[in-house]
Amino acid sequence: MVSNKDLLAKAQEYSANNVDLYELLQIDTNTTEESDIRRAWRKQSLKYHPDKLGDAFDAEKWELIETARDILLDLAARAAYDNGRKAVLLRKAERERVHGQRKRMIDELEAAEEAAKQKRQAEEDKARELERERARLAEEGRRRMEEENERFKRENLEAQERQRRERIERDGDGDEYDEKLADLQRQIDEKRRLKAERKAARKKGGEAPEKSSDTATAAPASYSRPPLDWGNLMARCREADQLKAAKKATAV
Repeated sequence: MVSNKDLLAKAQEYSANNVDLYELLQIDTNTTEESDIRRAWRKQSLKYHPDKLGDAFDAEKWELIETARDILLDLAARAAYDNGRKAVLLRKAERERVHGQRKRMIDELEAAEEAAKQKRQAEEDKARELERERARLAEEGRRRMEEENERFKRENLEAQERQRRERIERDGDGDEYDEKLADLQRQIDEKRRLKAERKAARKKGGEAPEKSSDTATAAPASYSRPPLDWGNLMARCREADQLKAAKKATAV
């Protein structure tokens, strides 16, 4: 029989090591009747009895069952065991709670990091997509500008060709037309010269010089000069200037 002092020490040792004496005897923690405790002890002792197990007999297990019976039957030892066991269970629950909080915190941090990573990835993907779209729009704008320039040049050339054909249909060959323009320009220059001479003569008080046959510009032999129509002449000069300007624009 174990002494009360040793029994208290064993009770504290088992509670500290979280040895479940109730589970060992297969009884409920609320079982207090001595007869119930002894009946449970007897059942377990028969189960682990050396005569039944033979070579498989576990002496430590047998001794633990005997000590469990003594502790649970002794009020002081049982109280010490229950209090120690409660403290152990409370510490275990606290550790599990702290562990759960730590695990939850770690999980939340990992989830936040993953969300931030996915957000950064989405932003990078969006930036790359925007860059690709910007490059596509720039390329499309450049292509459209080239097409527009080509279209403008083509339309300009077509317009010049139409004007050239209309001019040929109206005035004949281009060389003849240029010759006419040159002759008209000579007439204009001659008229300006005579006008300037008359103006100078009036200032000096003299008479305006007569137009001499040697100063007048003779018309080409191949061309019979028509009566001078100043309105038509100026219109053709303007048309010639427009053609020259169109040629310069096309060359540029």
